[in-house]
Amino acid sequence: MNISATIGGRTRLLVFSSDADTTRRLQTIISSLALFDADIRDVSAFGRIGENDLVKYDILVVDVDDGALLENSEFNAARLRIGKTPVVFVSRTLAPEQMRVLMRLDGADWIPKPIEARPIIEALNSITNRLGSAKNIVHAVLPAGGGAGATSVSIMLAYYLSRSRKREAPSSALFDLDFSTGLAGAYLNIENAYDLGGVREHPERIDLEFVNLVRKTHKTGFNLFSFESQDIAVSDKSAELVLRMLDVIALQHDYTVLDLPTGEARWSDAVLRSVNTVTVVCNHNVPGLQRAKDLLRRLVEIRGDNNGISIVVNRVRTGMFGRIIGKKEILKVFQGLPTTMMPNETELFFESLNRGLLPVEVHSRSKSCKRLSVLADAVREGVTV
Repeated sequence: MNISATIGGRTRLLVFSSDADTTRRLQTIISSLALFDADIRDVSAFGRIGENDLVKYDILVVDVDDGALLENSEFNAARLRIGKTPVVFVSRTLAPEQMRVLMRLDGADWIPKPIEARPIIEALNSITNRLGSAKNIVHAVLPAGGGAGATSVSIMLAYYLSRSRKREAPSSALFDLDFSTGLAGAYLNIENAYDLGGVREHPERIDLEFVNLVRKTHKTGFNLFSFESQDIAVSDKSAELVLRMLDVIALQHDYTVLDLPTGEARWSDAVLRSVNTVTVVCNHNVPGLQRAKDLLRRLVEIRGDNNGISIVVNRVRTGMFGRIIGKKEILKVFQGLPTTMMPNETELFFESLNRGLLPVEVHSRSKSCKRLSVLADAVREGVTV
């Protein structure tokens, strides 16, 4: 991926198509996304693609229509020249033998015609985040059941990611995706009365100006997007709104932390597929660990592997008496995945919640905070520890 190809954090797309309807549809969808710019060429120009194009553009979108182009030797030679630059193929429904040819061309994704907005947005976001066409890092925090402490973990990660480091002054945001409660705002005593239901039917209104209007800023420096909106939580039309907001928020910040809800939403898979890294937060008990194990299995199905996935086991208890689930047993459950053990500092988190303070403001030498600081360092590098 050519980092220099992005302009102001935007990803450059080169679209090849001879279908006027497909071209018009792609232009409409891509122009509505803050993160992407696109140039359109006739598909006949694909065979003449050169090195300058590969330097200038991050992602290619190629419409092979009825599949006849797959038999063109010039087309196949051009695909070989492209190398590792990701290609999204677009076509009508193809015969099985044509699909096998398309698969051998090693596309990053395939989108059927007629083009729908959601699949192409998901594909472009996934490629952009996975291959790092922009420097922005998005990290998801996923609770393994209610009360696991995922919101507290999300808040502290957003805080640590906003701290200056090595002469850098990074920007970070916390995007609370549990619209049924807006819990992150409540934890931080920051109210956001904006009703997202007003843009549910018109997600095209979501742009940089809109995001700047609805954001709140915590006194320590990170931005907060937390809304209590039952309409969005239960709406069938919430997916495009969430993905567009995430698109713009991620564009504006070096680091974006997503506080996901406990239950699945219509947009959950798309978000989890496209983020850089994911942390599953669970409690230190048998049901919590089992739920986390089930979530891991689901995450691997969504993302294709377990790369970038880590675990936080919260409220870890130790003692000489009683049945305590030890670290070795926990690591065995998660098959060696990076695991952070959070001590049982319930009083600290209760006090911070009641006072509207961050836990680190209540007790700067807290073991929990120190371990979350280490996890934040791993997120900075786009890895997990």
